[in-house]
Amino acid sequence: MKDLKTEIVNRLKEKIDGVGELVSVYHDLSNRLGSLSSDLLFHCKQGCGACCTGPSGKKETTVFEMMPMAIDMFEKGIAENILSRLNALDNCDESVCINYVSVDSDKGLGHCGNYLYRPFVCRLFGDSVFIAKNGKVEPMLCHWQKETYSDRLELRLEESLPVMSTETMKGRELNPELCEQLMGVNAALREALAIVLMEAHFMEEEMLSSARNVAE
Repeated sequence: MKDLKTEIVNRLKEKIDGVGELVSVYHDLSNRLGSLSSDLLFHCKQGCGACCTGPSGKKETTVFEMMPMAIDMFEKGIAENILSRLNALDNCDESVCINYVSVDSDKGLGHCGNYLYRPFVCRLFGDSVFIAKNGKVEPMLCHWQKETYSDRLELRLEESLPVMSTETMKGRELNPELCEQLMGVNAALREALAIVLMEAHFMEEEMLSSARNVAE
């Protein structure tokens, strides 16, 4: 069964257009942001998960951006459980992100339970800039970062950090069909898991049927 699951995972990555490339985009972005963090001595508050709290619907993403995470959950054998938990929520976008792991709720400490495959909104908040309506470039920082870092550093961040819309587009253009609609991270993950589990079921049936035919 282990070999069967591995084969299904490989087929999922091939069938869903752009997933492999999206993982590479995520990896490249993480490397660039890590280098900038070291060069500028700029980072998030240690152990802080404040940006993960609150309604997940306020953190918009697409089904495609959640596909690597959904496939990873399938590979780990937790996809059905996570989907059941999401389906059990009255309004998943009103709930906190299902990946959020609270460490100390009183102090607002916590972390992402699937950090490697988090979507762009989670990767870029606090690590990017946006173009305001007046055309001004402004760092997208949390309250702690604004209070901690000087105005001088903010000027360097404006010149160095990636533009959120530009980085996001690099990923979304890999699969426009699954990026047609923006939704909260919980809702997008729910849709991605449903697709992955359905495709995996059909693939497993096909592969087991082929194996039986060969045996006969």
